[in-house]
Amino acid sequence: MENPSQIPTNDVTRRGFFTRVSAVLLGTLVPHHATASESLKNLESKKPWEPHKKKKIVVIGSGIGGMASGALFAVAGHQVTVLEMHTSLGGHGRHVVRDGLKFSMGPQYVWDFYKDAIGDRFINHLNIADQTPFVKMDPDGFETVLIQQDSGEAIRYAVPLGLPRFRDSLGEHFPKERTQINRFFNDMIEITDALAFITDQLSFKGDWKAYVNVIFGTKVRISTKLKLARALLTDLEKWFDDYKLSKTVRVILYGHGGIFAECEKDLSALVYMSGTSYYHRGSHYPKYGFDVFFDQLRHVIEKNGGKVLTGKKATAISVRENKADRVKCADGSQYNCDAIFSNIAPRLTSKILPEDFQESFTYSPSNTISVCMFGFDGNYERISEMKGKNFWWLDSTTPIDYENVDLNASPKMMYITSHTANGFGKVDPEANLSSLTVFVPNNFMRESAIQYSGGDAEERFKTETLEHTLALIDKEIFPGIANHLNFSEIMTSLELHKETDSERGNIYGRRLTIKEHIKLPIHSFPVENIYSINATTGGPGIARGIQNAAVLLKDLTAQVI
Repeated sequence: MENPSQIPTNDVTRRGFFTRVSAVLLGTLVPHHATASESLKNLESKKPWEPHKKKKIVVIGSGIGGMASGALFAVAGHQVTVLEMHTSLGGHGRHVVRDGLKFSMGPQYVWDFYKDAIGDRFINHLNIADQTPFVKMDPDGFETVLIQQDSGEAIRYAVPLGLPRFRDSLGEHFPKERTQINRFFNDMIEITDALAFITDQLSFKGDWKAYVNVIFGTKVRISTKLKLARALLTDLEKWFDDYKLSKTVRVILYGHGGIFAECEKDLSALVYMSGTSYYHRGSHYPKYGFDVFFDQLRHVIEKNGGKVLTGKKATAISVRENKADRVKCADGSQYNCDAIFSNIAPRLTSKILPEDFQESFTYSPSNTISVCMFGFDGNYERISEMKGKNFWWLDSTTPIDYENVDLNASPKMMYITSHTANGFGKVDPEANLSSLTVFVPNNFMRESAIQYSGGDAEERFKTETLEHTLALIDKEIFPGIANHLNFSEIMTSLELHKETDSERGNIYGRRLTIKEHIKLPIHSFPVENIYSINATTGGPGIARGIQNAAVLLKDLTAQVI
Protein backbone atom coordinates (compact mmCIF):
# COMPACT_ATOMS: atom_id res chain seq x y z
CA MET A 1 0.00 0.00 0.00
CA GLU A 2 1.26 3.47 -0.84
CA ASN A 3 1.62 6.49 1.39
CA PRO A 4 -0.23 9.43 -0.24
CA SER A 5 3.07 11.33 -0.13
CA GLN A 6 4.67 8.57 -2.20
CA ILE A 7 2.12 8.33 -5.03
CA PRO A 8 4.22 8.52 -8.20
CA THR A 9 4.12 11.85 -10.02
CA ASN A 10 3.51 9.99 -13.29
CA ASP A 11 0.23 8.60 -11.94
CA VAL A 12 -2.01 10.48 -14.37
CA THR A 13 -5.26 8.78 -13.50
CA ARG A 14 -7.91 11.17 -12.27
CA ARG A 15 -8.23 9.30 -9.00
CA GLY A 16 -4.47 9.17 -8.40
CA PHE A 17 -3.99 12.86 -9.19
CA PHE A 18 -6.80 14.11 -6.99
CA THR A 19 -5.93 11.78 -4.15
CA ARG A 20 -2.41 13.19 -4.16
CA VAL A 21 -3.52 16.82 -4.39
CA SER A 22 -6.18 16.43 -1.71
CA ALA A 23 -3.70 14.71 0.60
CA VAL A 24 -1.19 17.52 0.16
CA LEU A 25 -3.79 20.22 0.77
CA LEU A 26 -5.23 18.30 3.69
CA GLY A 27 -1.80 18.15 5.30
CA THR A 28 -1.41 21.87 4.68
CA LEU A 29 -4.82 23.22 5.59
CA VAL A 30 -5.76 20.97 8.46
CA PRO A 31 -2.65 20.19 10.52
CA HIS A 32 -2.97 17.51 13.18
CA HIS A 33 -6.41 16.46 11.91
CA ALA A 34 -6.40 12.69 11.80
CA THR A 35 -9.27 10.54 10.70
CA ALA A 36 -8.77 6.81 10.65
CA SER A 37 -8.47 6.98 6.88
CA GLU A 38 -6.02 9.87 6.71
CA SER A 39 -3.62 8.60 9.33
CA LEU A 40 -3.08 5.30 7.57
CA LYS A 41 -0.83 4.45 4.66
CA ASN A 42 -3.47 5.00 1.98
CA LEU A 43 -6.65 7.03 2.15
CA GLU A 44 -8.66 3.92 1.27
CA SER A 45 -6.52 1.14 2.72
CA LYS A 46 -8.62 0.45 5.82
CA LYS A 47 -12.14 -0.70 5.10
CA PRO A 48 -15.11 -0.31 7.45
CA TRP A 49 -15.90 -3.32 9.57
CA GLU A 50 -18.72 -5.67 8.69
CA PRO A 51 -21.94 -4.57 10.39
CA HIS A 52 -22.91 -6.43 13.57
CA LYS A 53 -19.63 -8.34 13.68
CA LYS A 54 -18.08 -7.89 17.11
CA LYS A 55 -14.33 -7.49 17.37
CA LYS A 56 -11.71 -8.21 19.99
CA ILE A 57 -9.90 -4.91 20.39
CA VAL A 58 -6.65 -4.42 22.28
CA VAL A 59 -5.86 -0.81 23.19
CA ILE A 60 -2.20 -0.10 23.95
CA GLY A 61 -1.98 2.82 26.35
CA SER A 62 -4.55 4.56 28.55
CA GLY A 63 -4.18 8.18 27.46
CA ILE A 64 -7.29 10.01 26.32
CA GLY A 65 -7.20 8.53 22.81
CA GLY A 66 -6.99 5.00 24.16
CA MET A 67 -9.59 5.38 26.89
CA ALA A 68 -12.03 7.36 24.74
CA SER A 69 -11.88 4.89 21.86
CA GLY A 70 -12.01 1.97 24.28
CA ALA A 71 -15.15 3.34 25.92
CA LEU A 72 -16.89 4.13 22.63
CA PHE A 73 -16.18 0.73 21.09
CA ALA A 74 -17.11 -1.09 24.31
CA VAL A 75 -20.49 0.66 24.34
CA ALA A 76 -20.85 -0.32 20.67
CA GLY A 77 -20.62 -3.96 21.76
CA HIS A 78 -17.01 -4.85 21.02
CA GLN A 79 -14.72 -6.69 23.44
CA VAL A 80 -12.16 -4.15 24.62
CA THR A 81 -8.97 -4.75 26.60
CA VAL A 82 -6.85 -1.74 27.55
CA LEU A 83 -3.20 -2.43 28.41
CA GLU A 84 -1.44 0.24 30.50
CA MET A 85 2.20 -0.26 31.51
CA HIS A 86 1.95 1.94 34.61
CA THR A 87 -0.17 1.67 37.75
CA SER A 88 -2.30 4.74 37.00
CA LEU A 89 -4.45 5.62 34.00
CA GLY A 90 -4.41 8.68 31.81
CA GLY A 91 -0.99 9.02 30.18
CA HIS A 92 -0.34 12.76 30.28
CA GLY A 93 -3.80 13.07 31.81
CA ARG A 94 -2.90 11.03 34.88
CA HIS A 95 -2.87 12.43 38.42
CA VAL A 96 -0.61 11.92 41.40
CA VAL A 97 -1.30 12.33 45.12
CA ARG A 98 1.17 14.09 47.41
CA ASP A 99 0.54 14.81 51.11
CA GLY A 100 -3.23 14.73 50.74
CA LEU A 101 -3.30 16.81 47.55
CA LYS A 102 -4.15 15.68 44.01
CA PHE A 103 -2.23 17.04 41.03
CA SER A 104 -3.12 16.63 37.36
CA MET A 105 0.12 16.10 35.46
CA GLY A 106 -1.11 17.38 32.10
CA PRO A 107 -4.49 18.84 31.20
CA GLN A 108 -5.83 21.57 33.43
CA TYR A 109 -8.85 22.49 31.35
CA VAL A 110 -10.50 21.41 28.11
CA TRP A 111 -12.23 22.90 25.11
CA ASP A 112 -15.24 21.63 23.11
CA PHE A 113 -17.25 20.67 26.19
CA TYR A 114 -19.94 23.32 25.71
CA LYS A 115 -23.47 22.13 24.90
CA ASP A 116 -23.58 19.76 21.92
CA ALA A 117 -19.83 20.03 21.27
CA ILE A 118 -17.88 16.79 20.88
CA GLY A 119 -16.89 16.55 24.55
CA ASP A 120 -20.45 17.17 25.71
CA ARG A 121 -21.84 14.63 23.25
CA PHE A 122 -19.20 12.13 24.34
CA ILE A 123 -20.00 12.16 28.07
CA ASN A 124 -23.73 12.08 27.33
CA HIS A 125 -23.33 9.21 24.87
CA LEU A 126 -21.52 7.24 27.58
CA ASN A 127 -24.09 8.30 30.23
CA ILE A 128 -21.42 9.75 32.53
CA ALA A 129 -22.35 13.43 32.36
CA ASP A 130 -23.75 13.37 35.90
CA GLN A 131 -20.79 11.46 37.32
CA THR A 132 -18.17 13.74 35.72
CA PRO A 133 -19.71 17.12 34.82
CA PHE A 134 -17.61 19.90 33.34
CA VAL A 135 -17.69 23.46 34.66
CA LYS A 136 -17.26 26.55 32.50
CA MET A 137 -14.29 28.69 33.42
CA ASP A 138 -14.62 32.35 34.43
CA PRO A 139 -15.93 34.12 31.29
CA ASP A 140 -14.54 37.46 32.47
CA GLY A 141 -10.99 36.21 32.96
CA PHE A 142 -10.47 32.50 32.34
CA GLU A 143 -6.83 33.39 31.73
CA THR A 144 -4.83 36.07 33.56
CA VAL A 145 -1.61 37.15 31.87
CA LEU A 146 1.08 38.75 34.00
CA ILE A 147 3.97 40.32 32.11
CA GLN A 148 7.28 41.45 33.55
CA GLN A 149 8.45 44.44 31.47
CA ASP A 150 11.82 46.05 30.80
CA SER A 151 10.85 48.94 33.09
CA GLY A 152 10.47 46.55 36.00
CA GLU A 153 6.74 47.15 36.12
CA ALA A 154 4.30 44.31 35.61
CA ILE A 155 1.15 44.22 33.49
CA ARG A 156 -1.82 42.20 34.71
CA TYR A 157 -4.46 41.48 32.11
CA ALA A 158 -7.58 39.30 32.47
CA VAL A 159 -8.46 37.56 29.19
CA PRO A 160 -12.24 37.39 28.64
CA LEU A 161 -13.71 34.26 27.06
CA GLY A 162 -14.59 34.51 23.38
CA LEU A 163 -12.54 35.95 20.53
CA PRO A 164 -14.87 38.95 19.89
CA ARG A 165 -14.81 39.86 23.59
CA PHE A 166 -11.03 39.42 23.71
CA ARG A 167 -10.69 41.70 20.67
CA ASP A 168 -12.88 44.42 22.13
CA SER A 169 -11.18 44.25 25.52
CA LEU A 170 -7.70 44.58 24.02
CA GLY A 171 -8.88 47.50 21.91
CA GLU A 172 -10.12 49.28 25.03
CA HIS A 173 -6.83 48.69 26.86
CA PHE A 174 -4.73 49.75 23.87
CA PRO A 175 -6.83 52.34 22.00
CA LYS A 176 -3.91 53.51 19.83
CA GLU A 177 -3.71 49.99 18.38
CA ARG A 178 -7.43 49.35 18.06
CA THR A 179 -7.35 49.27 14.24
CA GLN A 180 -4.49 46.74 14.09
CA ILE A 181 -6.06 44.65 16.87
CA ASN A 182 -9.43 44.56 15.11
CA ARG A 183 -7.83 43.54 11.81
CA PHE A 184 -5.79 40.81 13.52
CA PHE A 185 -8.81 39.33 15.33
CA ASN A 186 -11.20 39.63 12.39
CA ASP A 187 -8.78 37.70 10.21
CA MET A 188 -8.26 35.12 12.97
CA ILE A 189 -12.03 34.64 13.34
CA GLU A 190 -12.46 34.30 9.56
CA ILE A 191 -9.62 31.79 9.29
CA THR A 192 -10.58 29.65 12.30
CA ASP A 193 -14.27 29.58 11.34
CA ALA A 194 -13.28 28.25 7.93
CA LEU A 195 -10.85 25.78 9.48
CA ALA A 196 -13.53 24.50 11.84
CA PHE A 197 -15.95 24.06 8.92
CA ILE A 198 -13.43 22.14 6.82
CA THR A 199 -12.39 19.99 9.79
CA ASP A 200 -16.01 19.18 10.65
CA GLN A 201 -16.65 18.14 7.06
CA LEU A 202 -13.62 15.87 7.03
CA SER A 203 -14.53 14.35 10.37
CA PHE A 204 -17.54 12.59 8.93
CA LYS A 205 -16.41 11.74 5.40
CA GLY A 206 -13.51 9.37 5.04
CA ASP A 207 -13.15 8.34 1.37
CA TRP A 208 -10.90 9.99 -1.20
CA LYS A 209 -13.75 11.72 -3.05
CA ALA A 210 -14.79 13.42 0.16
CA TYR A 211 -11.30 14.79 0.67
CA VAL A 212 -11.29 16.28 -2.83
CA ASN A 213 -14.80 17.70 -2.46
CA VAL A 214 -14.13 19.25 0.92
CA ILE A 215 -10.86 20.89 -0.09
CA PHE A 216 -12.03 22.10 -3.52
CA GLY A 217 -15.78 22.33 -3.11
CA THR A 218 -16.56 23.71 0.35
CA LYS A 219 -18.43 26.97 0.58
CA VAL A 220 -15.35 28.76 1.85
CA ARG A 221 -14.16 31.72 -0.17
CA ILE A 222 -10.97 31.21 -2.11
CA SER A 223 -9.52 34.29 -0.43
CA THR A 224 -10.09 32.64 2.95
CA LYS A 225 -8.48 29.40 1.78
CA LEU A 226 -5.45 31.40 0.67
CA LYS A 227 -5.31 33.06 4.08
CA LEU A 228 -5.42 29.60 5.63
CA ALA A 229 -2.47 28.43 3.57
CA ARG A 230 -0.52 31.63 4.23
CA ALA A 231 -1.16 31.32 7.98
CA LEU A 232 0.26 27.81 8.02
CA LEU A 233 3.35 28.84 6.09
CA THR A 234 3.99 31.98 8.15
CA ASP A 235 5.60 31.91 11.57
CA LEU A 236 3.81 33.67 14.40
CA GLU A 237 6.55 36.28 14.78
CA LYS A 238 6.16 37.37 11.15
CA TRP A 239 2.35 37.19 11.44
CA PHE A 240 2.39 39.57 14.40
CA ASP A 241 4.80 41.84 12.51
CA ASP A 242 2.44 42.00 9.52
CA TYR A 243 -0.27 43.48 11.74
CA LYS A 244 2.18 45.96 13.30
CA LEU A 245 1.31 44.88 16.83
CA SER A 246 3.30 46.32 19.73
CA LYS A 247 5.50 44.16 21.93
CA THR A 248 3.07 44.32 24.87
CA VAL A 249 0.02 43.35 22.80
CA ARG A 250 1.78 40.44 21.12
CA VAL A 251 3.08 39.15 24.47
CA ILE A 252 -0.50 39.19 25.78
CA LEU A 253 -1.74 37.45 22.64
CA TYR A 254 0.86 34.71 22.85
CA GLY A 255 1.06 34.81 26.64
CA HIS A 256 -2.03 32.75 27.28
CA GLY A 257 -0.87 30.29 24.63
CA GLY A 258 2.69 29.94 25.88
CA ILE A 259 2.15 26.30 26.70
CA PHE A 260 2.52 25.63 22.95
CA ALA A 261 6.17 25.39 24.04
CA GLU A 262 7.41 26.88 20.79
CA CYS A 263 9.09 30.20 20.01
CA GLU A 264 7.19 32.80 17.99
CA LYS A 265 9.73 32.42 15.19
CA ASP A 266 9.01 28.68 14.88
CA LEU A 267 5.30 28.30 15.61
CA SER A 268 2.92 28.20 12.68
CA ALA A 269 0.51 31.15 12.86
CA LEU A 270 -2.30 28.78 11.88
CA VAL A 271 -1.52 26.41 14.74
CA TYR A 272 -1.55 29.36 17.14
CA MET A 273 -4.87 30.67 15.83
CA SER A 274 -6.45 27.22 15.78
CA GLY A 275 -5.45 26.50 19.38
CA THR A 276 -6.50 29.95 20.58
CA SER A 277 -9.90 29.66 18.92
CA TYR A 278 -10.45 26.31 20.65
CA TYR A 279 -9.74 27.89 24.05
CA HIS A 280 -12.18 30.71 23.34
CA ARG A 281 -15.06 28.52 22.22
CA GLY A 282 -15.64 27.73 25.86
CA SER A 283 -13.04 26.37 28.24
CA HIS A 284 -14.18 23.98 30.98
CA TYR A 285 -12.65 21.90 33.76
CA PRO A 286 -13.93 18.64 35.30
CA LYS A 287 -15.86 19.40 38.47
CA TYR A 288 -14.41 16.39 40.29
CA GLY A 289 -11.02 16.26 38.58
CA PHE A 290 -9.43 14.43 35.66
CA ASP A 291 -8.81 11.35 37.80
CA VAL A 292 -12.58 10.93 38.22
CA PHE A 293 -13.10 11.52 34.50
CA PHE A 294 -10.64 8.76 33.53
CA ASP A 295 -12.05 6.46 36.20
CA GLN A 296 -15.50 6.90 34.68
CA LEU A 297 -14.13 5.87 31.29
CA ARG A 298 -12.65 2.77 32.93
CA HIS A 299 -16.03 2.04 34.51
CA VAL A 300 -17.78 2.32 31.12
CA ILE A 301 -15.37 -0.16 29.54
CA GLU A 302 -15.70 -2.64 32.39
CA LYS A 303 -19.48 -2.28 32.63
CA ASN A 304 -19.69 -3.25 28.97
CA GLY A 305 -17.62 -6.40 29.40
CA GLY A 306 -14.16 -4.98 28.76
CA LYS A 307 -10.99 -4.87 30.84
CA VAL A 308 -8.62 -2.08 31.83
CA LEU A 309 -5.36 -3.63 33.02
CA THR A 310 -2.45 -1.77 34.59
CA GLY A 311 1.12 -3.03 34.89
CA LYS A 312 0.88 -4.38 31.34
CA LYS A 313 3.72 -3.19 29.12
CA ALA A 314 3.18 -4.29 25.52
CA THR A 315 6.48 -5.62 24.18
CA ALA A 316 5.55 -7.44 20.97
CA ILE A 317 2.78 -7.57 18.39
CA SER A 318 2.31 -10.81 16.50
CA VAL A 319 1.37 -10.43 12.81
CA ARG A 320 -0.08 -13.17 10.64
CA GLU A 321 -1.17 -12.69 7.01
CA ASN A 322 -0.70 -8.93 7.30
CA LYS A 323 -2.95 -8.71 10.36
CA ALA A 324 -2.03 -8.27 13.99
CA ASP A 325 -3.47 -11.17 15.96
CA ARG A 326 -1.87 -10.97 19.41
CA VAL A 327 -0.19 -8.56 21.81
CA LYS A 328 2.46 -9.85 24.20
CA CYS A 329 3.35 -8.12 27.47
CA ALA A 330 6.54 -7.98 29.51
CA ASP A 331 5.01 -10.17 32.22
CA GLY A 332 4.41 -12.99 29.72
CA SER A 333 0.68 -12.44 29.31
CA GLN A 334 -0.80 -12.47 25.80
CA TYR A 335 -3.99 -10.99 24.38
CA ASN A 336 -5.57 -12.16 21.14
CA CYS A 337 -7.12 -9.47 18.99
CA ASP A 338 -8.94 -8.62 15.78
CA ALA A 339 -7.74 -5.02 15.94
CA ILE A 340 -5.22 -2.88 17.81
CA PHE A 341 -5.74 0.76 18.76
CA SER A 342 -2.33 2.21 19.52
CA ASN A 343 -2.34 5.08 21.99
CA ILE A 344 1.46 5.23 22.04
CA ALA A 345 3.64 7.13 19.58
CA PRO A 346 4.17 5.68 16.09
CA ARG A 347 7.88 5.03 16.68
CA LEU A 348 7.11 3.18 19.90
CA THR A 349 4.43 1.12 18.16
CA SER A 350 6.79 0.30 15.31
CA LYS A 351 9.44 -1.00 17.71
CA ILE A 352 7.16 -3.77 18.97
CA LEU A 353 6.15 -4.96 15.49
CA PRO A 354 8.04 -7.75 13.71
CA GLU A 355 11.09 -6.33 11.93
CA ASP A 356 9.57 -6.75 8.45
CA PHE A 357 6.70 -4.45 9.43
CA GLN A 358 8.67 -1.73 11.18
CA GLU A 359 8.59 1.77 9.73
CA SER A 360 10.77 4.87 9.96
CA PHE A 361 9.27 8.27 10.78
CA THR A 362 10.47 11.83 10.31
CA TYR A 363 8.37 13.70 12.87
CA SER A 364 10.09 15.53 15.74
CA PRO A 365 8.85 15.08 19.33
CA SER A 366 7.61 18.31 20.89
CA ASN A 367 9.53 20.40 23.39
CA THR A 368 9.21 19.59 27.06
CA ILE A 369 7.69 21.14 30.17
CA SER A 370 8.39 20.34 33.82
CA VAL A 371 5.55 20.16 36.33
CA CYS A 372 6.12 21.78 39.75
CA MET A 373 3.78 20.74 42.56
CA PHE A 374 3.43 23.03 45.58
CA GLY A 375 1.40 22.28 48.70
CA PHE A 376 0.52 25.06 51.16
CA ASP A 377 -1.36 25.34 54.40
CA GLY A 378 -4.85 26.65 53.88
CA ASN A 379 -4.21 29.95 55.60
CA TYR A 380 -3.03 31.65 52.42
CA GLU A 381 -6.46 32.62 51.13
CA ARG A 382 -5.48 34.37 47.90
CA ILE A 383 -5.14 31.06 46.06
CA SER A 384 -8.94 31.02 45.98
CA GLU A 385 -8.68 33.87 43.43
CA MET A 386 -7.75 31.21 40.88
CA LYS A 387 -11.15 29.52 40.84
CA GLY A 388 -12.07 29.04 37.19
CA LYS A 389 -8.85 30.70 36.05
CA ASN A 390 -5.32 30.01 34.87
CA PHE A 391 -2.42 32.40 35.39
CA TRP A 392 0.38 32.95 32.89
CA TRP A 393 3.51 34.80 34.00
CA LEU A 394 6.02 35.83 31.34
CA ASP A 395 9.31 37.68 31.46
CA SER A 396 9.14 39.85 28.34
CA THR A 397 12.53 41.50 28.85
CA THR A 398 14.12 38.93 26.52
CA PRO A 399 12.53 36.39 24.13
CA ILE A 400 11.53 33.05 25.61
CA ASP A 401 13.48 30.30 23.87
CA TYR A 402 11.58 27.04 24.35
CA GLU A 403 14.08 25.07 22.29
CA ASN A 404 17.23 26.14 24.15
CA VAL A 405 16.07 26.57 27.73
CA ASP A 406 18.68 27.79 30.22
CA LEU A 407 18.19 25.23 32.98
CA ASN A 408 20.38 27.18 35.39
CA ALA A 409 18.26 30.34 35.29
CA SER A 410 14.86 31.24 36.70
CA PRO A 411 11.93 30.27 34.46
CA LYS A 412 10.92 32.86 31.87
CA MET A 413 7.41 31.47 31.63
CA MET A 414 5.10 29.94 34.23
CA TYR A 415 1.66 28.45 33.63
CA ILE A 416 -0.10 28.28 37.00
CA THR A 417 -3.28 26.50 38.06
CA SER A 418 -4.86 25.45 41.34
CA HIS A 419 -6.92 22.30 41.72
CA THR A 420 -7.90 23.22 45.26
CA ALA A 421 -9.27 26.57 44.05
CA ASN A 422 -11.40 24.65 41.55
CA GLY A 423 -12.64 22.32 44.26
CA PHE A 424 -11.12 18.95 43.34
CA GLY A 425 -7.54 19.05 44.59
CA LYS A 426 -7.89 17.47 48.04
CA VAL A 427 -8.10 13.82 49.01
CA ASP A 428 -9.98 14.96 52.14
CA PRO A 429 -12.26 17.85 51.12
CA GLU A 430 -12.21 19.18 54.69
CA ALA A 431 -8.42 19.38 54.94
CA ASN A 432 -6.97 22.86 55.45
CA LEU A 433 -4.68 22.64 52.42
CA SER A 434 -4.19 24.41 49.12
CA SER A 435 -2.06 23.77 46.06
CA LEU A 436 -0.53 25.23 42.93
CA THR A 437 0.50 23.30 39.84
CA VAL A 438 3.10 25.21 37.84
CA PHE A 439 4.44 24.31 34.40
CA VAL A 440 7.85 25.69 33.35
CA PRO A 441 9.94 25.14 30.18
CA ASN A 442 12.51 22.35 30.18
CA ASN A 443 14.86 20.66 27.73
CA PHE A 444 15.13 16.88 27.64
CA MET A 445 18.61 16.69 26.13
CA ARG A 446 20.08 19.31 28.46
CA GLU A 447 18.54 17.67 31.49
CA SER A 448 19.91 14.33 30.30
CA ALA A 449 23.36 15.90 30.19
CA ILE A 450 22.92 17.12 33.77
CA GLN A 451 21.94 13.65 34.91
CA TYR A 452 24.83 12.09 32.99
CA SER A 453 27.31 14.39 34.75
CA GLY A 454 26.66 12.34 37.88
CA GLY A 455 26.80 13.14 41.57
CA ASP A 456 23.96 15.21 42.90
CA ALA A 457 23.70 17.39 39.76
CA GLU A 458 20.19 16.20 38.88
CA GLU A 459 18.88 16.74 42.41
CA ARG A 460 20.46 20.20 42.56
CA PHE A 461 18.82 21.07 39.23
CA LYS A 462 15.42 19.99 40.54
CA THR A 463 15.83 21.80 43.86
CA GLU A 464 16.98 25.01 42.20
CA THR A 465 14.12 24.93 39.68
CA LEU A 466 11.60 24.63 42.52
CA GLU A 467 13.28 27.41 44.49
CA HIS A 468 13.43 29.75 41.49
CA THR A 469 9.80 29.06 40.62
CA LEU A 470 8.48 29.60 44.14
CA ALA A 471 10.53 32.79 44.50
CA LEU A 472 8.98 34.20 41.32
CA ILE A 473 5.46 33.32 42.46
CA ASP A 474 6.11 34.90 45.85
CA LYS A 475 7.55 38.06 44.30
CA GLU A 476 5.33 38.56 41.25
CA ILE A 477 1.96 36.96 41.95
CA PHE A 478 1.21 35.91 45.53
CA PRO A 479 3.36 37.89 48.00
CA GLY A 480 4.12 35.96 51.18
CA ILE A 481 2.97 32.59 49.86
CA ALA A 482 6.41 31.04 50.44
CA ASN A 483 5.82 31.37 54.19
CA HIS A 484 2.94 28.91 53.90
CA LEU A 485 4.78 26.18 51.96
CA ASN A 486 4.29 22.62 53.19
CA PHE A 487 6.14 20.79 50.41
CA SER A 488 7.32 21.06 46.83
CA GLU A 489 8.13 18.47 44.19
CA ILE A 490 8.98 18.57 40.52
CA MET A 491 8.25 16.15 37.69
CA THR A 492 10.94 16.84 35.10
CA SER A 493 11.08 15.83 31.45
CA LEU A 494 13.21 12.78 32.29
CA GLU A 495 10.62 11.65 34.82
CA LEU A 496 7.78 12.36 32.40
CA HIS A 497 9.58 10.15 29.90
CA LYS A 498 9.86 7.41 32.51
CA GLU A 499 6.27 7.71 33.75
CA THR A 500 4.50 8.11 30.40
CA ASP A 501 6.98 6.42 28.04
CA SER A 502 6.61 9.47 25.79
CA GLU A 503 9.42 10.23 23.37
CA ARG A 504 11.89 12.56 25.11
CA GLY A 505 9.28 13.31 27.75
CA ASN A 506 7.42 15.49 25.26
CA ILE A 507 3.99 16.94 25.99
CA TYR A 508 2.31 17.27 22.58
CA GLY A 509 3.54 14.36 20.50
CA ARG A 510 4.90 16.42 17.61
CA ARG A 511 6.57 19.81 17.41
CA LEU A 512 4.13 22.59 16.53
CA THR A 513 6.48 24.28 14.08
CA ILE A 514 5.90 25.27 10.47
CA LYS A 515 8.44 22.70 9.32
CA GLU A 516 6.56 19.94 11.15
CA HIS A 517 3.12 20.97 9.99
CA ILE A 518 3.79 21.26 6.29
CA LYS A 519 4.61 17.56 6.29
CA LEU A 520 1.92 15.18 5.19
CA PRO A 521 0.05 13.40 7.99
CA ILE A 522 2.02 10.65 9.69
CA HIS A 523 1.44 7.37 7.92
CA SER A 524 0.68 4.25 9.86
CA PHE A 525 1.92 0.68 9.47
CA PRO A 526 1.65 -1.91 6.68
CA VAL A 527 -0.62 -3.96 8.92
CA GLU A 528 -4.32 -3.93 8.11
CA ASN A 529 -5.77 -3.75 11.60
CA ILE A 530 -3.57 -1.37 13.60
CA TYR A 531 -5.05 2.08 14.13
CA SER A 532 -3.13 5.06 15.53
CA ILE A 533 -5.09 6.95 18.17
CA ASN A 534 -2.43 9.10 19.81
CA ALA A 535 -1.41 12.75 20.14
CA THR A 536 1.54 12.38 17.77
CA THR A 537 -0.72 11.27 14.94
CA GLY A 538 -3.97 13.02 15.78
CA GLY A 539 -3.07 16.12 17.78
CA PRO A 540 -2.89 16.88 21.51
CA GLY A 541 -5.61 17.60 24.02
CA ILE A 542 -8.55 15.90 25.71
CA ALA A 543 -11.08 17.15 23.17
CA ARG A 544 -8.84 16.17 20.26
CA GLY A 545 -8.41 12.66 21.63
CA ILE A 546 -12.18 12.31 21.98
CA GLN A 547 -12.73 13.69 18.47
CA ASN A 548 -10.25 11.23 16.98
CA ALA A 549 -11.93 8.35 18.84
CA ALA A 550 -15.34 9.44 17.56
CA VAL A 551 -14.03 9.63 13.98
CA LEU A 552 -12.52 6.16 14.30
CA LEU A 553 -15.89 4.84 15.51
CA LYS A 554 -17.61 6.47 12.54
CA ASP A 555 -15.07 5.23 10.01
CA LEU A 556 -15.13 1.62 11.20
CA THR A 557 -18.73 1.13 12.35
CA ALA A 558 -20.72 4.03 10.80
CA GLN A 559 -21.90 4.99 14.30
CA VAL A 560 -22.03 8.70 15.13
CA ILE A 561 -22.13 10.09 18.66
